[in-house]
Amino acid sequence: LKTPEIYHFDLDLGFGLLEDFGDVLYREILAPETVDRLFPRLFHILEVQARDVDPSGLPEYNEERLQMELDLLPDWYLAKHKHRELNRDERAAWDQLCGRLIESAQAQPQVFVHRDFHSCNLLETGGATGIIDFQDALLGPVSYDFVSLIWDRYIAWPRERLEAWMVEMHGRLGLDCSREEWIRQCDWMGLQRNIKIVGIF
Repeated sequence: LKTPEIYHFDLDLGFGLLEDFGDVLYREILAPETVDRLFPRLFHILEVQARDVDPSGLPEYNEERLQMELDLLPDWYLAKHKHRELNRDERAAWDQLCGRLIESAQAQPQVFVHRDFHSCNLLETGGATGIIDFQDALLGPVSYDFVSLIWDRYIAWPRERLEAWMVEMHGRLGLDCSREEWIRQCDWMGLQRNIKIVGIF
């Protein structure tokens, strides 16, 4: 995995000097005509992260953290931005949805999770893929980084392509669950992530 070399850090002063990966973001080069060439390399990176990166010492992407991210939607987007509180029935439905999303996330194999594995944090660096912005990594569900990539908020893909990639990743990771269960896990993980994004931004 190609990550920036750290030349120097001074945490007291708040400065760090890292290797420069240049300016060629995957956001600029990912397109329908390039995706079949670029995605296999990124899928391989996801395999390596899931299988070979030691997550020892990382915080867990546990129920509390997942719920905190989901709560950004009613607390910040609805209540603060839209001035709209959930009523009792809506709150009950919301709680049920959150429970299902969290249960699905926790039922998956728990691996190293970058947490922001998308086209603005991946750079083309002379034939290799440079990975940045991994400082918030956690031990969490294996689908998380994958859905961050295929449901990139800057690039939209047709549903049939998304499901074909899900099937491919199911095979690459050698998952015990059925393809149908994996697709549902990916859908629900993508929903959790995008609920969080709406709440934040």
